[in-house]
Amino acid sequence: MQDQAQRHDYRVFGLSIGSEVPAPCLPSRSTGAAPELEIRHGNVPTRLSQERFPKIFVEDGKILLGRVDAGSLLVEDGRSIIASAPPLNPSTLTCLVWGSGLPTALMQQGALVLHAAVFRYGRFAVMLAGTRGAGKSTTAMELRLAGLPLISDDQAVIRGIGSDQLIVHNGLPQQKLHQDSVSHYGIADHVLALPGERGKFSLTIDAPHGENAVSPSIIFTLSVGDVDKPFCTAVNGTETVSYTHLRAHET
Repeated sequence: MQDQAQRHDYRVFGLSIGSEVPAPCLPSRSTGAAPELEIRHGNVPTRLSQERFPKIFVEDGKILLGRVDAGSLLVEDGRSIIASAPPLNPSTLTCLVWGSGLPTALMQQGALVLHAAVFRYGRFAVMLAGTRGAGKSTTAMELRLAGLPLISDDQAVIRGIGSDQLIVHNGLPQQKLHQDSVSHYGIADHVLALPGERGKFSLTIDAPHGENAVSPSIIFTLSVGDVDKPFCTAVNGTETVSYTHLRAHET
């Protein structure tokens, strides 16, 4: 008989989570209350009624995600994530749960999830997005080394969409870096290779102090210009964030 999986209690993105899949970079802490999201091992179906993308199925509040090298996740109503058991590769499954399953559950709860780094600037949040190869990871590293607190990397979770008060919570205390950034900063001894993400590494950083939500102030998007140098475009205001959310759901 299989031993009962160890349970971990976390709080991240303003959400209390009870999980059988550990988050290596996140300290476990018990809140004493019932978790808002449960992550557990179990039986996961091979498909649902509608296939939206390869290995992504949907049906009545359920989303099925899968990776050949990791296994599958069933995310339901933003309250439950079931990870296939036994996992094909525990390390890769962990990345799938926290890198794809958690953002999917947050979107089911009505949050806007952007592929961006989030920095705290006083009472506000400054977000840094960018296309692949635009220099987002290196820019984020420079800003962090300059003293700007990085409260979430790779995932910007904005709550309160459609209301007068948008908020951003602290995310996972890690920073993702490409091989060139790791070499440039000489931190190869301090990073871990991300399973299933070739050429990407994870650097554990100091967890942000406190859990106070901050208001999103501005989104910077990095692109690569004609002269192959990054340039930055600033997008201000909650109307733009709401429009982005609308377009994401329409798509």
